[in-house]
Amino acid sequence: MKLLLIGGSKSGKSHLAQDLTVGLSGQGRHFYIATMIPRDDEDLERIRLHLLDRSGMGFETIEAGRGVTSVLETDGGRGAYLLDSLTALYSNEMFHDGQVDTEAAHRMTSDMEELIQHTEHLVMVADDIYKDAVSFDDFTDDYRKGLSAITCRCAALSDVVIEMTGRSCVFLKGNTDMLAEHNIKIEELIPDHKDGYRIRELVIGGAFQGQCDYLKNKYDLTDEDICYCSSEEEPDFTKKALVDLENYLRFCLENDHEPKTDFCDGCLIAWNDVSCGVVPLDPKDRAFREMAGRYLSRLAPDAALITKMTAGIPVTLKG
Repeated sequence: MKLLLIGGSKSGKSHLAQDLTVGLSGQGRHFYIATMIPRDDEDLERIRLHLLDRSGMGFETIEAGRGVTSVLETDGGRGAYLLDSLTALYSNEMFHDGQVDTEAAHRMTSDMEELIQHTEHLVMVADDIYKDAVSFDDFTDDYRKGLSAITCRCAALSDVVIEMTGRSCVFLKGNTDMLAEHNIKIEELIPDHKDGYRIRELVIGGAFQGQCDYLKNKYDLTDEDICYCSSEEEPDFTKKALVDLENYLRFCLENDHEPKTDFCDGCLIAWNDVSCGVVPLDPKDRAFREMAGRYLSRLAPDAALITKMTAGIPVTLKG
């Protein structure tokens, strides 16, 4: 089986990919294709956390920062392989030795076609870096265009494609029955507090997609019921609804606070998803985006319903 997971920062895609790879291996050999080439202490910390996350899972690590088809020399492609991530791998291929390789996208697409063809099971992880409201320099736009082409080709050759949002899965291609054929029950791999939900509904979407209006209309809320969260102060967690809760994390970062989840039982949350797009250059913006991804992943298991809003149209992710 070939499987592709796409999602924003800290959306749970890497963790789920690890579980899926172990499941596909059927207690056989499973390999982690490590693609990151560390360039600073921040990269080293990311690697340390990834190692910690998969410790005890039996992965054999193969370093492949470039030329990914070299992994086929390990056991001839038999077993289950996890490539995390296409994003880092393409960055290494395109930018190396102080040069920009304009042929990198074509070469890596060819490499991925070969890898997909010759591996027994392959799980691939890719970041959603395409939802930005800013303009980029030509190099960044070329990178996004190349990565998109690679990701689209991998999706076309995959049996299953899953989009991750706040640890919720949307099957863009394939279905749960295909995983069940390999004795994988994906619902058992997604954290969920089935013994009791504190959040009645969590509504996620991009900026100005109608999250607040949706909650107001569905639950007949007044402004007295709502806390409009800001980056200047801690929210009133006693309110029925918390709108723009991601702003609270800016407050936490500025004041070195651990984000709270002291919601009233049955609360409603409207959330602007800031986890996608190109990795910010500013360290504070990177820290905010990663904190937002982790926090959203903490909220999701506590939500009875999760709804994604796009252009005012609600789509149920959970519940």
